[in-house]
Amino acid sequence: MENEFIQIFANLTPLTTFVGSNKIHLRRMCSIRQKGHYKDQTFISRLRQHHAAHGLSLQFDQNGLIVCTPDNCRDVITALLDHRLASAFSENVYDVPDATKVA
Repeated sequence: MENEFIQIFANLTPLTTFVGSNKIHLRRMCSIRQKGHYKDQTFISRLRQHHAAHGLSLQFDQNGLIVCTPDNCRDVITALLDHRLASAFSENVYDVPDATKVA
């Protein structure tokens, strides 16, 4: 695993256990690495500020690191994929299968 990725977490064990050998989760983890949002401090800062408003059950420790638990791993993956989006029109929050940026 990439050091930059490891450094955003307080403990990776619950996430590693959750992903296991599940091919879908492994593909999602590869996508997280390819997208690299975790390397962007602005993204991580906004994630800390806005996760609850977007219905993500994330936890952060006193140092701002993501705390993974067996119950929040799915939300951690969704957040790092940037797949939780809010509609400015309906004000609904959605999970999206692909976060393709539109001009």
